[in-house]
Amino acid sequence: MLVSELASKSVTFEDIGTARWFMNHENLERLNIQSHLNVQAQCEEFVTEVFLTHSKIDFLVRDLLTIEAWKRRVFPKVLDVAAAHSIKSYMILYHEATLVNLLEILFYNKESVLQVSDLLVDIVDFCHRKMTYLNTWEEPIELPSMAHTEQQSLLKSQRDLEFGIAVSSLSIFRYITDACSDVPLDVLTRILNVNEMICTCVFLIENAPWIQKSSSKKKYSRFEAGAWKDVEDEEMQRLGKVEAQVWLALYNLLLDGECRRKLIYTEHNKAVILRLRSYVEPILVDQLPMLAQVQRHLDELLIMDVPTSIEKKGLLIEQVPDLSSEIMNKCNVPRLSARFTALIQDETNGAEGMSSMALAKSMAAMYDLDNLDSLLEDPKCGKCGRLAENRCSKCKSEWYCSRQCQVQSWQKHKSICVLMEESNAFKENERRSQHRVSTLVQEL
Repeated sequence: MLVSELASKSVTFEDIGTARWFMNHENLERLNIQSHLNVQAQCEEFVTEVFLTHSKIDFLVRDLLTIEAWKRRVFPKVLDVAAAHSIKSYMILYHEATLVNLLEILFYNKESVLQVSDLLVDIVDFCHRKMTYLNTWEEPIELPSMAHTEQQSLLKSQRDLEFGIAVSSLSIFRYITDACSDVPLDVLTRILNVNEMICTCVFLIENAPWIQKSSSKKKYSRFEAGAWKDVEDEEMQRLGKVEAQVWLALYNLLLDGECRRKLIYTEHNKAVILRLRSYVEPILVDQLPMLAQVQRHLDELLIMDVPTSIEKKGLLIEQVPDLSSEIMNKCNVPRLSARFTALIQDETNGAEGMSSMALAKSMAAMYDLDNLDSLLEDPKCGKCGRLAENRCSKCKSEWYCSRQCQVQSWQKHKSICVLMEESNAFKENERRSQHRVSTLVQEL
C-alpha cells in the first residue's frame, strides 16, 4: 500500500516541510528499515519486489534529486531559521540519506537498475558529484562541544550526513557497473568518457577518505556501516567494505567487454589508471582474487600505445540529464526560502504545518527499539563516544559512560530529552488504554 501510493508528480519543492511531506518521509523510512531487516535476516526481499512490480523506483530518483537540489540551493538561505527548529530541519536533511540507503538495497537487484534506464544518466551524475565530494573531503577540525552554536551543530550534522550519503553512493555506482553490458550506450559513454569515472575511482583509492587518523589517540579509524570505528594496526591491511566497492567498480569498468570497446584512452587517463599498479599487491589480491585480472590488464595497458586520433564513424546523439535540469529550473530560491520559513515556524498542526512535538512523537513511534535491536550496535556515550552502560533515566534514548559526561551534555540534550520523555509517556498511556479496552471486551 505504501509503495503503490507513491506518485512522482507529488514530489515538489513546495511540499518540503509540510505535514504531508513528513508523513511521506516516515513511510519511506519504514520501507528502508524493513528492507535492511530483510537483508540481514536473509529472507525474501519483498520491499524490492513491490517497488519493481509497481515501477516506483523513478519516484525515489526524482525525490532524491529534488531534496539534493533543495539542500544545495535553498538550505543555505534559511540556515538561521532552520537552526532554531533543529528537529524538523534534521529530518529534512536526513531524507536524502533515507532515499540513498533504500536505493542501495534496491539496486543490488539488477532488474531495478534496468527499470530506471531513462533516469540512469541522472543517477550516474549524482554518484559522480558524491564521489567528487569524497575526493575533496578533508577531516574537519572539531570544536569543543561547549563552543557549538545551534547553527554550527546543524551544519555538523549536515556534514556527517553528507559523508555517509557519499559513501552509500559508491555502492549504488558499483551496482550500476555490474550491469554494464545491459545499460544504454549513452549511460556507459557518460561513465567512461564524459565523467571519466574510472579516474575518479583511482583518485578515491589514492585519497582513501574512508580512513582517518586520530591525532589524539594516534590510531586509525575506518568508516563502515555508517560510523567511524577504530582499527588496530594489524587490521589496516584488511580490505574495508567501502574500499572493496570501489575496487569492484574498477574491475567491472576495466574488464567488461562493452566497457573496453567504448572507453577512449588518452595519455592522461592512461597515466592515471596505471597508478593503480602500486596498489594491486598480493595481500589485496588474496582478499579479492578477481583483481589478479585487473593486474594483468594494467600490465597490458603499460605497453599499449594510445591512439593519436579517433576515427569518426557517424553521428552519436548523447542523452543529457533532463530530470536534473528540469528540477533545477523549478528551484525558485527566494520564493522557496520564504515558504519554508513559514512552514518550519508553524507549530499549530494545521493543514500544512506540523509541530515539533507531533513530529517527535511520530518518529519515536517509528523507531521502535524493540524491533531494531538487530540493527543497533553497542551503545556509545553521547558526549565522548566511548562504550556506555548508563542510559538517561527520562528519555531512555541517550547513553553515557559516566555522570560527568551526562552533566556536560545536559544543556544540549535537554530539549530533545523533554520531547522524548513526553513521547514515551504518550505511548505508555496509549498502551494502558488499549489494555483496558481489551480487558473490558474480554469481560463483555
